[in-house]
Amino acid sequence: MRVRVNLWIVTALLLLVAAAIYHTARRARGPDVADVLRDSLHVVRAAVDTCRVALDQETYRLEAFDERLDSLRGRVRELERIDPRGVPADSYAVYLEAFQTYNDSVPGWEQRADSLREQWQHCRDLTERHNAVADSLRQVLLERQSGDAS
Repeated sequence: MRVRVNLWIVTALLLLVAAAIYHTARRARGPDVADVLRDSLHVVRAAVDTCRVALDQETYRLEAFDERLDSLRGRVRELERIDPRGVPADSYAVYLEAFQTYNDSVPGWEQRADSLREQWQHCRDLTERHNAVADSLRQVLLERQSGDAS
């Protein structure tokens, strides 16, 4: 009985030593490719999610700005329709102010639209990067699985 207990203890110790050697050798070899890809995938996925939120916010801001611009454009047209001969003299100061405000706002709209396009492209690039990392991870796991089956 005592021999059997000692045998179990020796076997357990050998397994622990073997596991320690295995993990030491594995660490010396460097990180597992699949683990690195998984970590990269998580990081890129978080970046994509953050980018999408920023893109949604940028879209909302452009739409809100666009509504204000449409309102100004509508006000200018409304003043121009008062009289077929042109804007009446008593409304001309209001018309000029609305017209100037509209004209001053157009470059702001263009800047916002450019910023939205840049943000969209950035999100697209991140999404493509995410998909490439996911494809790489899938390939590594498939190769590992087919290697295990052999």
